[in-house]
Amino acid sequence: MSDFRKRKPIDNTILYGFVMIAVLLGILAVIFFAMIFQGYSRNLSQSKQAAAAAPVEDKALLKETGAEEYVLKDSDSRYLNEYDIAGWSVENIRIAKNEIYARHGRIFEDEDLDEYFRSKNWYCPSVLPEDFSVDVFNEYEKKNVEYLADAQLGLQGYTSDTFTYQDTFGDKAFAFKYPVSWGNKVMFRVSLTDYGMMISCVDLLNNKRGLSLYGDSFGTVFSFEVRQNEKETGKGEKLILNSDGFYAYLRQPESINYLESEPDCVRSYENLQKEMAGVVRTFRIVE
Repeated sequence: MSDFRKRKPIDNTILYGFVMIAVLLGILAVIFFAMIFQGYSRNLSQSKQAAAAAPVEDKALLKETGAEEYVLKDSDSRYLNEYDIAGWSVENIRIAKNEIYARHGRIFEDEDLDEYFRSKNWYCPSVLPEDFSVDVFNEYEKKNVEYLADAQLGLQGYTSDTFTYQDTFGDKAFAFKYPVSWGNKVMFRVSLTDYGMMISCVDLLNNKRGLSLYGDSFGTVFSFEVRQNEKETGKGEKLILNSDGFYAYLRQPESINYLESEPDCVRSYENLQKEMAGVVRTFRIVE
């Protein structure tokens, strides 16, 4: 019995020693695996950073070459189609269309377009709007401008068909598009003159209510004066087309041309005037 009691403290010391060694080995194992994981995480982070940096370098290269700055870089060398602009907004299509003009140095009166293109390295503004001629376009550019203009108007809710007039200019015709909502709001009148023709957009509501008092031109929102000879612009006139020896002038009434006393007529006339700019931009020569 006395021998057993003498050996017990020794056995406990050995047991405690094994426990301490096991604990120490566990701590070393935790430290070892922590170091491995930390190294793996650092390598993973560096890999992600390298992957993220690659597109930035590509963008820098694109910016240096100017490729990134075009909306449709090859719109001057191939015909565009619906796949090129699928899902695009009206504004993106508008920029793509005007990009074709900008390539040839056209200066823009619209502040947003002017600011946008002046931010591009390739843009060299050199031609005033009134001096610009579409003759500088190649066949791809001519067709693509028409295609993008049609796509833009389609998204804006304009008619898909055009009003075309070919009364006095032989094989030349003049066309434009207008908002779908105008179908029951306006009429278009054509009057022939010694120099060409006048195409007038008339507000039906104002014209109907003021016809007996003011004559059949009452309610005119704007007119296109089309000529074969250039002239000095008068008050309320603006040259909007200069192509192939034909000139089109936008003419707006110099005085009130609607019934101020009737709120419905005022509202109708003002709404048509707000949408007029879009119609004016569609006026063009068609072969």
